[in-house]
Amino acid sequence: MPSEHVISDELLDVAMLSLARNENWVAYNEIPYFLDTGDMYFFKTSDEAHEFSDNNISEYDNFRIVHVSSIDELFRKIPYGNEVNEKLNFNSMNEKNFEYLKDQLKYHGFGEGLQSELQANLSKEAAEFTLAHKTEVNKKELEATLYFRRSDTTDMYFLNKYDVRARTERKDETLSQTFYMNKGQGVTLKEAYNLLNGRAVHKELLDKEDQKYKAWIQLDFSARDKHGNFERKQYHENYGYDIRAALAAYPIKELGTQEDKEKLLKSLEKGNLQQVTLKGEMAEIKVYVEANPQYKVVSLYDAKMQRLDQGQRRELLLKLETGETGKQQEKDKKQELGQEEQPRKKEVKASKGKEAGENKGLVTKKREAKTKGLSI
Repeated sequence: MPSEHVISDELLDVAMLSLARNENWVAYNEIPYFLDTGDMYFFKTSDEAHEFSDNNISEYDNFRIVHVSSIDELFRKIPYGNEVNEKLNFNSMNEKNFEYLKDQLKYHGFGEGLQSELQANLSKEAAEFTLAHKTEVNKKELEATLYFRRSDTTDMYFLNKYDVRARTERKDETLSQTFYMNKGQGVTLKEAYNLLNGRAVHKELLDKEDQKYKAWIQLDFSARDKHGNFERKQYHENYGYDIRAALAAYPIKELGTQEDKEKLLKSLEKGNLQQVTLKGEMAEIKVYVEANPQYKVVSLYDAKMQRLDQGQRRELLLKLETGETGKQQEKDKKQELGQEEQPRKKEVKASKGKEAGENKGLVTKKREAKTKGLSI
């Protein structure tokens, strides 16, 4: 068996992420000289690593188990090729760390403008550092401060949290919140903006046992924690919110094709206020829609971003089918009734006039009869 090995760049990427997840038990194949992604596996417990090793013995596989806490320790416990010196090892790890953080920033919505500052701070080897980011979302100012810290057990730096200050859309006020990262994952900058605007975001989260689950999250602006952050409300899958069923309550044109439907769902799950078209027999109307998991519905807004109440939503649906609102129908009905009343009134007046004339004739005749009687 080779006394030393060379580790591929791809495998080093896997190693850094695995150690960051506290997967410190390593099973690596002693047979090949060049170790690639299929030659090294990471586990959280010794039993898992040894079970894997025992079940994967062949002519080409013989997995040895080591426990490591950092990339440096991995190099010490797995004999590394002589052609790679310590300085090269350090520079390689620094570059891998930069690539990992660069991708993380891009994925979370911070763009590529922080790359030079990030690389410069990594080279300083300080225990921690911050980066500042400014942008606009929906023509509203958005500022963020990102906090990076070097691991206590590895030489890798991680983005632990970021602070956000945003101008809100409806009240035009500035709100702040700290958003924490968990195992390299967290809400994106746009999702943070949506949360500060009161909207809900659908995320995959980790529980205390690192088990994944999905839930809608929303900020509670009526309560703050000990750090001054708004409390976070969660609506787990067991809560029973079905956004597809909530959308199906309205004749939304974008639900007509699977592609448009998936785009709409993804946008709403990110917490966006999304414009849609309501289509009826007599009209098409543009409105804005957002997820509302608390009440298990979707909320509708008009073109002026005014939220529609239950009565306004009924009026809207009526207009889609008839081309006019309930108020217009009521007005038309009154006008129709008024036009019917006028002929009736004329008929009644004419009838009364005729009766009055007949009565007058009778009285005259009676008077004439009485006069004739007196003359006799």
